[in-house]
Amino acid sequence: LLLFVFYSCDILDKLTGFFMHFLFLSCQLPGEFMLTNLETTLIDHEGSEQFVYKDSLGYLTIGIGRCIDKIKGKGLSKEEQMYLLSNDIEECRKYLQNYDFYKNQDQVRQEVLIEMCFNLGINGLLGFKESLQAMADKNYTLAVIDFKQSKWATQISKNRLDDIMYRLEYGIYPKIAQ
Repeated sequence: LLLFVFYSCDILDKLTGFFMHFLFLSCQLPGEFMLTNLETTLIDHEGSEQFVYKDSLGYLTIGIGRCIDKIKGKGLSKEEQMYLLSNDIEECRKYLQNYDFYKNQDQVRQEVLIEMCFNLGINGLLGFKESLQAMADKNYTLAVIDFKQSKWATQISKNRLDDIMYRLEYGIYPKIAQ
């Protein structure tokens, strides 16, 4: 009887694995990738993690087994970094597009809000109620004063703060030193 239970568990594991492969290959949702057998197998073996984790050897890893640990990993290529940046910018733009304080701004000031959303997250940015109202009223001097008096202003570099506040107040990018 004990042998039958072990044998049944082995069959169950194999069937579960088969059905997982089948589900990955045949049940794609709109916008998802069609996966090859190799991709499906790697996902099955490596797992798929949204956040950084330590692999079985203790190395920092993300996604589907991508080791990003400085000691052993390959990190992210410039192309991968730019892909992630582009996605993050677009996500911030989508979050902001329905807010009057955003959509009634010129491009440079919209980009300030996108950068702040990128840095703070949408909820962090929305916490600046008075500053955002000042922006909606196009009172940029008041918005700059309020932002500069925040805890956030002490958490980023002075150069970054000055750059963001210049763009917010004047609606142009500061000249890049030659």
